[in-house]
Amino acid sequence: MKKLTVYTAKCSRTMDPGRPEATAIAVAGERIVSVGSLDSMKPWLDRFPRDIDDRFANDVLMPGFVDPHMHLRVSGIFMGLNYVGPIPSYGAPGPARPPHAALRWGRAPRESA
Repeated sequence: MKKLTVYTAKCSRTMDPGRPEATAIAVAGERIVSVGSLDSMKPWLDRFPRDIDDRFANDVLMPGFVDPHMHLRVSGIFMGLNYVGPIPSYGAPGPARPPHAALRWGRAPRESA
């Protein structure tokens, strides 16, 4: 590890029940190496060269929330497609239904023949 950057903040929400808040986050490259206070990071700070970055000193830091679930968005994309899969589709036969009916039943509207 060549150098640490320590970001200080008014408060950092950690999402860790054992340590829900912190006032400093030490980063080496793209990795967080320590979370706590400047005092609790003393072993890291004594061992490695560091920069203290206080640009967030009056702010609250929170982890970036990443939602890996695309179900709703993907479902919306698929709504406009015609189903051609191996499992039979049990949509209503006959002329095309209006789009609002397709949304209510969760199926793509059929095109009229």
